[in-house]
Amino acid sequence: RSFGQFKIKHFHLDLSVDFEKRTLRGTETLQLKCIQDSQSELLLDIHPSLSMQEVSYCRSEDDSDLVKVEFLTRNFTTYGTTLVVNVPSPCIIEEFRLVVKYVASDGPGMSWLEPAQAGEKKEPLIESPYSSAVKVCWLESEQTAWKAKPYIFTQGQALDAELTRVWTEPCLLQAAKQEYDRVIEEFLVVGEKLFGPYIWGRYDVLFKPPLFPFGGMENPCLTFITTCILAGDRSLADVIVHEICHSWFGNLERPTLVWRQRLGGLYSDNTAKDHPLNKLHVKIKPVKATNVICIFSPPSGVYPDDTYNDTSYEKGFCFVSYLAHLAGDQSCFNAFLNAYIDRFKFHSVMAEDALEFFLEYFPDLKKKGVHKIEGLEFDSWLNVPGWPPYLPDLSAGQSLMKPTEQLSELWAVEGLDMASIKKTNIQAWKTYQTVYFLEKIIEKSPLPRETGGAVPSHHKSNNAELRLRWAQIISKNQHQPGYQHVRSLLSCQGKQMYTLLVYRALWNGSEETRALATEIFSATSHQLHVNVRNYVKKIIA
Repeated sequence: RSFGQFKIKHFHLDLSVDFEKRTLRGTETLQLKCIQDSQSELLLDIHPSLSMQEVSYCRSEDDSDLVKVEFLTRNFTTYGTTLVVNVPSPCIIEEFRLVVKYVASDGPGMSWLEPAQAGEKKEPLIESPYSSAVKVCWLESEQTAWKAKPYIFTQGQALDAELTRVWTEPCLLQAAKQEYDRVIEEFLVVGEKLFGPYIWGRYDVLFKPPLFPFGGMENPCLTFITTCILAGDRSLADVIVHEICHSWFGNLERPTLVWRQRLGGLYSDNTAKDHPLNKLHVKIKPVKATNVICIFSPPSGVYPDDTYNDTSYEKGFCFVSYLAHLAGDQSCFNAFLNAYIDRFKFHSVMAEDALEFFLEYFPDLKKKGVHKIEGLEFDSWLNVPGWPPYLPDLSAGQSLMKPTEQLSELWAVEGLDMASIKKTNIQAWKTYQTVYFLEKIIEKSPLPRETGGAVPSHHKSNNAELRLRWAQIISKNQHQPGYQHVRSLLSCQGKQMYTLLVYRALWNGSEETRALATEIFSATSHQLHVNVRNYVKKIIA
């Protein structure tokens, strides 16, 4: 907000939690530096749910020098407001302290959990997803890391990057340890080989309560992750690769647009895993050409979660793959990625900055005008909705995809040929082959009446990706014996993607499945994150 005029060098946060009143009382001390003369206003991002108490200012470390200053709030977007602090004018190029006192109550950045909503079911908890759009519900910040500010944090000993800890509620600790013991270290080693040193000292994982709405939230040193990936057989262990890759793309360099962060993470985790199933297909649904979800750069003021969809991942992956194609040699492009990270580390990066650096790094490509090739203009990639103008070679996955597609065809016809179906041993498939097979079944649903209940069941699986697809198949085929499994999935977790997909499948079905959706939501809405709850309300309205 004021990142071009002021630099946040440090901030210290004291929070007092009151579970009875469900409030956070906070004191935030900002150490700032004015980097442009004659500045009289400092703008910070906050949320309407914050009650601002007072703001004080001083140019020394002595608290007795603190002087209260005037402040006000201005409307900014539907999901945030601006705190305007009147800095004693004229503010010269110097350092100063700002102390902000406030009370935070209800807001999308905090979830107050009753004991029954926690995994341990013993004590109340407060939980925050700490995503960029909702963290302003309980602290003031600049929504940028123009020059990233270090936190007040002390690490007493030098540690290797490969040392990790897993944090969770006690009841989940053994399952988490079994799933990720020595796995994360292996992924980090691969990441360092591809993208350079891991600079954060250590990599820890915090498994969040079941209502955590996201798959993961990449924070330096400590990744928040959903318990949905605890499959018991490590079949979803590589999901953590995506979050690890944000240690370079998203945390070390800070893209200002969601697509830049997502495409960096997706391209790098595809590269890190180097598996043909990671490049299966592009999933961009046909929608109105003007829909903001179809472009990389939604208009200012649009709530990021409202535009969350596969476009930023899949179309972004295609764009980075196109840049790699232009570079010609994979090793050359990997070298570019290392140079890019080194150039922009600890800075916020505009899309234009990244693409300009690409052309600087490959001057021959700039001379050829690759950024202006008709139909493939860089500007069109960023701002024109629709199918990507370039698709990477996906043929490597055909040997894994083709059997799943053939089997799904057998399940979709009238009169099941069980002899042909049984020739395929699904148990020998890799997890993402089975996921792809179930997605093809979903596409072909509703199936012939005698088929819907015969599709191989996955309700007993601990793999949430399989349970999700199975619940969608049950819903779209109105398979009554499976309704209990749909209810179970929607009751045991609150991940936004899973929850909304199943509710949409129920609501787009019959009166019976709509009634089931209403019944389940009535019983479980209290345990959902407020944003997820509101999205479900829109679906079943």
